[in-house]
Amino acid sequence: MTHRQSAVLGLIFGILAVLLPSVGIVFGIAGIIITITLRNQLRDDEPAERKMMQAGLALSILGVLIQITLTLIGLLSFFQTPPGFL
Repeated sequence: MTHRQSAVLGLIFGILAVLLPSVGIVFGIAGIIITITLRNQLRDDEPAERKMMQAGLALSILGVLIQITLTLIGLLSFFQTPPGFL
């Protein structure tokens, strides 16, 4: 896989991590792994790939944080439901 393909894949996974509920965390973690691996392989003469990699990494991290936050809110609201409410 070329650096450009890896950068695009990391960016796509980052976008999916933000947009898809419940499975977004899987895409986010995969995006983080791909972009960090790519970051270690990129040279300085590939600015377009570096920008896509940085955007993919940022979106992947944001997606994972959003998914964790939504999961915690869901769990807290589930356990805070008063008895007899359901």
